[in-house]
Parts: sequence; C-alpha cells; structure tokens
Amino acid sequence: MDVATTTDTLSGIQSIMGDHSGVRFMAYIGNDSYGIPCDQSCAAEVSSTYGFNPVVFGGMADTSSFNSWVAPSNTKTYLLHSSMEIYWEKSSTANEVVVSGRIDNLE
Repeated sequence: MDVATTTDTLSGIQSIMGDHSGVRFMAYIGNDSYGIPCDQSCAAEVSSTYGFNPVVFGGMADTSSFNSWVAPSNTKTYLLHSSMEIYWEKSSTANEVVVSGRIDNLE
C-alpha cells in the first residue's frame, strides 16, 4: 500500500479497531505520501497516526518476494483467518462497515 492512496482505508479500519479487540491489525506500506519507499520513520508515522501495530514497510525496490504472494496494488486489504488463510480480500478502498462485517463473520 502507498500511504497517499490508502488514507481512507487506514482511517476506516482505525475506526473499527476498538470493536474487534481480539483481532490483530497490521499494515504493509510500500511508499510514503511522497512516493518514497517507506522506512522506519514512515512506519512509525503510520503506526502513531492510524494505530496499526505492527507496520511492515518497504518500497517497490525490495518487494519482489512480497509481490510473488500478493499482486501489486495501491490499496489491497486482506482478512486472514487464524490459520493464516486468506478469508477475504479487497482491491481499492475498503469500507469499514464491510470490513467489520467480514470480521464479525469470522468471530
């Protein structure tokens, strides 16, 4: 995900985190809001702004192994079952009501 194109999804998921205390939320950020590969400072900003912990980071130069599992996309949201299987995925902005409903189906 790139921060600049993903703020709606990050904000939306932040708004439902408290409703799903048994769920672990994390973010993978490829580039910061200026298009520069995300580093520790960028990851810390995403974590403090949106409440995600952990924030995994790395720009497009070092995502080859990541891209072998996930197709590149500006915004991609995954909901993983506790078995680490992908239960649901969404390309583009993910509406928090939809994400919350999908989580409810898993709980």
